[in-house]
Amino acid sequence: MANRTETSGRPRQRRLLAMLLSLTLGIATGFYLMPTLFAAAPLDLRRTQILLQALHTGPSRPEIVVFGNSIAMCGIDARAIETGLPGSPISWNLSSPGQTLAESFLYLQELPRSVRTIVYVLPIGNLESPAAFNPYVINAFYMYGYRPSKATRELLTAIYKPSEVIPLMQPNLAQRFEARWAVRNSVDTGLRQLLRPDLELQRSLEDLHHPAPYTQRLPSEKLDRELRDLLTTHGRGEFRPAPAQMRLLSNMVTTALRDQRHVVLAFAPIHPTVLEGFGAEFTPALEEFIAGLDHRSGVSVLDATQLLTGDDFIDAVHPTSAGAHRWTVRLVETLAELN
Repeated sequence: MANRTETSGRPRQRRLLAMLLSLTLGIATGFYLMPTLFAAAPLDLRRTQILLQALHTGPSRPEIVVFGNSIAMCGIDARAIETGLPGSPISWNLSSPGQTLAESFLYLQELPRSVRTIVYVLPIGNLESPAAFNPYVINAFYMYGYRPSKATRELLTAIYKPSEVIPLMQPNLAQRFEARWAVRNSVDTGLRQLLRPDLELQRSLEDLHHPAPYTQRLPSEKLDRELRDLLTTHGRGEFRPAPAQMRLLSNMVTTALRDQRHVVLAFAPIHPTVLEGFGAEFTPALEEFIAGLDHRSGVSVLDATQLLTGDDFIDAVHPTSAGAHRWTVRLVETLAELN
């Protein structure tokens, strides 16, 4: 009887062992193939990959680059910069959805020597938020081949909390393990393409000049709701930039000047209804802050916060094509003064 039990138990042990080996092999294969799978996945953050590839292997070398979030994607037309300046300097809009100031900083070590002017589009929300990175964004940078230099790591570690920069420092194995979020994001991206036909998703991924993802104005009812939500989120009161963001911005300007580049600090337009809703104390505090910024030689400040009318906005924050034209014309005038 004992021999029969022992004999019948062996097939179960072999099946269990085979399952464990298969599972281990599957995990190992997944880890090995993750960079390839990640690169092929239709992710929200695939623009990061496209921007890095363009900077490394692009067919042309830009002289002027623009960094910012989706407000800059909608609001700055780099082709109009090229046609509006003498010599038609190659200009790229390297903005991406949700791009924070810290994320803009990551690209600095990747810029080719051809870049002589950097435009930082500064929405007030980016300056007031103390956040550095979205962990998924950092993981995407890594999976797309980005490796922070020693100088990049040291500066970010000195400015932000350790918990905020830990994702940037994780080893290869941990990065590949974290990359599993891409599976869910691929599904979400596909659903968004079906549910939001107004989004120019391909353009927002690949266009290096005017990658505006939004082209259709919101109906007035939805726009009013967005404006109310934005005012509720921000609240009334003075403009209060986060100290960490100001330290980083100062270092970014200093780095650009050291590398003999010009810098334009371009404050993004604010919807008039939002500006009014922030309260009487907000605008004077913002104007005072802008007036007190770094005005060293090679640095220019463009205050476009009150440039556009309500008709120049697609929604609560993104300019229409007409609004983008007005803002870009003002930027071209600022860039012309630098040269």
